[in-house]
Amino acid sequence: NLEDDIALSLSAEGIRIIAPIPGKGTIGIEVPNKKKNTVSMLEVLSSEKFQNNDMALPIAFGKTISNETYLIDLAKMPHLLMAGATGQGKSVGLNAVLASLLYKKHPSQVKFVLIDPKKVELTLYNKIERHYLAKLPDQEEAIITDTKKVVNTVNSLCIEMDERYELCKSANCRNIIEYNKKFISRKLNPNKGHRYLPYIVLVIDEFADLIMTAGKEIETPIARLAQLARAIGIHLIVATLTIIHWYTYGKCILTQYTNIYCGVDIDRPFHDYVRMLELYKIVPKIHWVLLLMLIVYDLCLIID
Repeated sequence: NLEDDIALSLSAEGIRIIAPIPGKGTIGIEVPNKKKNTVSMLEVLSSEKFQNNDMALPIAFGKTISNETYLIDLAKMPHLLMAGATGQGKSVGLNAVLASLLYKKHPSQVKFVLIDPKKVELTLYNKIERHYLAKLPDQEEAIITDTKKVVNTVNSLCIEMDERYELCKSANCRNIIEYNKKFISRKLNPNKGHRYLPYIVLVIDEFADLIMTAGKEIETPIARLAQLARAIGIHLIVATLTIIHWYTYGKCILTQYTNIYCGVDIDRPFHDYVRMLELYKIVPKIHWVLLLMLIVYDLCLIID
């Protein structure tokens, strides 16, 4: 195609064509530099754009092609799905998300629920257990590594979600922002059960392994959180090796997520289905069976 021809002429690894450039009547061609520079996390977190933003849950992912700090608001996403092959940067992305929230938010404003089936990726955050991590009263460790205990933790988040909705109902508020504003302005009485509601971020690493071990016991509460928990400040960050497991149980939860694909090679036929899954942005109620048919079709092409 045209991109490959231009890349071959310029001896570049790959280019991207933007046609047209928004607000202009021109076509843009992005050519990568031959010498790559490493963007440090300190440089991104110390930037003025990150320090002075007014986002509820700001996340810094790096810099754009124009050398500007790229920020997103997790509260507006409202959930995050990170998928990619082994060694492509999923764990680095999780650490970038957690570091951004830790550097920007006070412990009273955000709490983390960390689930790490691999037992080695998130152990670094044990030191902030008393400040940022949330756990059940009968749990010894804040970072959950046993898949049998994950079900109880996720079910407790569903109970917390229901309790928060009851508080918002009694306070005549639609979301967590309105509720906390009323509470800070002393319009809600703590003696009647009202309290300040911090954001809760549920981080799940290796979700595919969790689904294989816990099965449908973990699928239903996660589906509830993905569909209902956004308004009251509970957000999910899920990292997995593949996203096929999201469809094996028949619930298209992926429509609630913003996707980040780490190191996906779109030139391989096997990964073409990843681009097809983006159809949910246009048709959010597409049936999961159709997506599975597309995946099987691509696998047949590889076998042939």
